[in-house]
Order: sequence, then structure tokens, then C-alpha cells
Amino acid sequence: MNVLHPPFVHFVVALPVEALRKIEALIHSRQLFLHAIMHELKTPIAKGKLLNAFLEEGENKERYEAFFDRLDLLLGEFARIEKMLTANYTLRLAEYPAVELTDHVLELMLLAPEEIDRHLARRIPTEITVRTDFQLFTLALKNLLDNAIIHSPDHHAALTVTDTTWTIRNHGDPLPQPLEAWKEPFGASSGGLGLGLYIVHSIAEVLGMGFRYRYEEGVNTFVLEVGKN
Repeated sequence: MNVLHPPFVHFVVALPVEALRKIEALIHSRQLFLHAIMHELKTPIAKGKLLNAFLEEGENKERYEAFFDRLDLLLGEFARIEKMLTANYTLRLAEYPAVELTDHVLELMLLAPEEIDRHLARRIPTEITVRTDFQLFTLALKNLLDNAIIHSPDHHAALTVTDTTWTIRNHGDPLPQPLEAWKEPFGASSGGLGLGLYIVHSIAEVLGMGFRYRYEEGVNTFVLEVGKN
């Protein structure tokens, strides 16, 4: 009995160490990726804002200002993701109305009131609430809606909310790779979808949500399973 004991103990100890090394390497690669993105964007955004300040008032100046505000917003998203991945982010879980979460996302998307109905159909019962982290959940939802609207030929998507699921649908081509391939920032990069789906995957893992995808008869369907919290 004693002869068999040392190899057995060695096997149990070695496996978690190897797993931890893989996790650390993955976190490190994600940190480097986010640092690189933020570093590359900060300087041109700052210069663009400075140049825009010298333009005369008019439609172009307003458009440029909205564009740079959008880029600033993206940098803020990257910063929150970096904190989350480095374990510096503290989850702030509370109960939020589904309508409130969606309204905040529409503000983040910088859609004018007259554009919202044109780009997004919504079915959200007013009585539904979700226990979640407000910042992370709205960031995930924003990325899903952005992708759905941008990558649909008619630039239209639909959001349906139930007690357990948030479902986003759009018409268009299917994902070029299985959903599993989008768990890494460089895992799939076709058509500009990669970073958005990577962010959604990361947040879903942290919040303990399910994240599913299917494609049927020309319709893409993405589902966040909030009932798994």
C-alpha cells in the first residue's frame, strides 16, 4: 500500500499546478492584448479631439465629436475588462429592472431617439428584473446589440427578454466559426466580430451566465442565460 501512495500523491498535486500555469498564461496574454489596444488608441483620440476643437461649429464638428466620444467609451470598456481579467474588479451584484438595463445600453450605443426603433425591436416585460453587475452586464449586452445591428444587411436586430434569457436575433450570414472559437481575442477575427464576442464570453464567465448561439433559416440567435446565476 505504501509503495503506491507516493505516485498517487504526486499526480494529484501536479495537475492543479499545470492548470494554474495555463490560466496564468491566458490571463497574461489577455492583459497584453488589452494594454496594446488602449495604448494604440489613446494618442490618436487625444489628437483628434484637439484638432476638432479648432473646427468651426457645424454638422461635421458634431459628427467628429460624437465619433471621438464613442472611442473614449470603448477605451472605458477595455479598462473595465482589464480590471475584470486581473481580478481587480469587484462584482457589485444587485437587482435591476430589465428595462433600465436596456435603456442604459441604448445610451451607450449613442443612438438618437429616432434611430432606436429603426435599428432595434424590443420585447421587454416591465416586471422582469435581473440580479447582476450593472456595468458588466450592460457592456456585454451592448457588444451583442452592436454586432447584431452592424453585421446585419438591414442593420436591424431584435431583443427579447424573459425571466431566464436575453435573446438577440438578426438576419445575415452565420458566424464563420463555431462560438467556441471566439473565446480568445485572436481566436477569430473575421468581419470585426472577434473582440465583441470575446468581451461577451469573458463577462458571461465572470457573471456565471450561459452564452449560446444558433443559426437557422438566415437568422443568427445569441442567448444570454441569466437564469444560470
